[in-house]
Amino acid sequence: MGMESYFVKLRPEHENIFKDMFIESLGKYGISVQERNDILILGEFFILRVQEKDGYLVEMSVEGCLSWFEKGLERCFEFFEIIDREIVPMQVTQPDGTVLPLSKEIFITRLKDFYKDKYQRFLETYGDIDVRSLPDKQFYDYIEKSRNKSFIKRIFRK
Repeated sequence: MGMESYFVKLRPEHENIFKDMFIESLGKYGISVQERNDILILGEFFILRVQEKDGYLVEMSVEGCLSWFEKGLERCFEFFEIIDREIVPMQVTQPDGTVLPLSKEIFITRLKDFYKDKYQRFLETYGDIDVRSLPDKQFYDYIEKSRNKSFIKRIFRK
């Protein structure tokens, strides 16, 4: 996890769901999961990391990009709500292990508070860019392309 990302952990309340069944169930409820270069992409803009034991789901983390932090948190919450209600009851936690209630307002407020220093550093470095992007390589590729376009525009303005 780089300076451009945040994550939230999920743990099934019961260890009775197979990883493959869980991922298949996500699709049934309109949540896309794609495998790309050995990582799982959840809903186009989140990285889903899955920990399993003997094929059973043990823990997951969902990693989002700070480039659309608040909107991303809202989308994460929507996913977690569907997962908890329709697929398997989940315990959602901050990275420090603090349990987050499945209340949209509290979920977003606590995570914004937890990541406020990191988000402030992100804003100081990249500005308030509001770009939907996966964290890591896709975000940095976007930044590089933006800088190249800006450089080319400056050359042709002269």
